[in-house]
Amino acid sequence: MGYITIPATAIASFIFFGFLAAGEEIENPFGYDKNDLDMDYFCKILIRAELDALMSVPVPKPEEWAFSEDNNYLFESDDAEIPGRSPEEWLEETNPEEAMRNALMDYELGLYTDSRS
Repeated sequence: MGYITIPATAIASFIFFGFLAAGEEIENPFGYDKNDLDMDYFCKILIRAELDALMSVPVPKPEEWAFSEDNNYLFESDDAEIPGRSPEEWLEETNPEEAMRNALMDYELGLYTDSRS
């Protein structure tokens, strides 16, 4: 190779140092350096627009949707062995929160039976 080895080694070292410098620049993209992502702009403009769109609709009252006839029943199924129960039926339980929690646990284990029967 001879004398061509010296310039080839210098060029290769500049290339490797370039990779090293580029890696350091993209290693931490969040901050306030000139090459960092502008997260302040992202949060102020983009996310604020999304939040404005979400918050522009008034929140419905729970009594309007929680006990609606169109609301899905817990465990509603086409299978006759697993009947659906309305929210009113769950509230008739002595401890509705614990009854629903136990029913969900039993349903996951495949042990769910309707306690009304």
